[in-house]
Amino acid sequence: MVRHADGALYSQELVNCDGNDPTIVATAKCTVPISALRAAPFYLNWGASVYATVVAGNVVGESATSTAGNGAVILTVPDAPINLQNVALVTNAQQVGLTWLAGVANGVSPVIDYRVNYDKGLGNGVHVELVSGITGTSFTATGLTRGVTYSFKIQARNKYGYSPASIAVVVLAA
Repeated sequence: MVRHADGALYSQELVNCDGNDPTIVATAKCTVPISALRAAPFYLNWGASVYATVVAGNVVGESATSTAGNGAVILTVPDAPINLQNVALVTNAQQVGLTWLAGVANGVSPVIDYRVNYDKGLGNGVHVELVSGITGTSFTATGLTRGVTYSFKIQARNKYGYSPASIAVVVLAA
């Protein structure tokens, strides 16, 4: 049974935690997706503690309900940064200026910083870290090679980790 956001009611979560499922019985565990916890009937918010109780059963009957445990908190990394763009006034043969916006949601923890990934001008789609620890929403990549096309992606970081990468921007160093 999982406690609702109101802190008083509990409901069974039988879609993912049905005690009749032999795998759940054998492993004595189940996994409830965050999407289920955020929806009816639980309505848990980001950052909420997940309180659950357990009742065991066998051919003789059911046990007493366990004490409520707090085994998880609904946490998430930030959304990917958006609107990554080349800053044409900064870009030249040896450098590329970039600017972006924070993603829509920060994952219930403030964004600490950003990292810039790039494909080293190889055009192979493999992005590696160029720099991290950027606290603003702009960066100038320097030391680039004239005439090479680079692809850049940005990731945001909060205390739970890095976001997915932004949509890439492809820029010719010229």
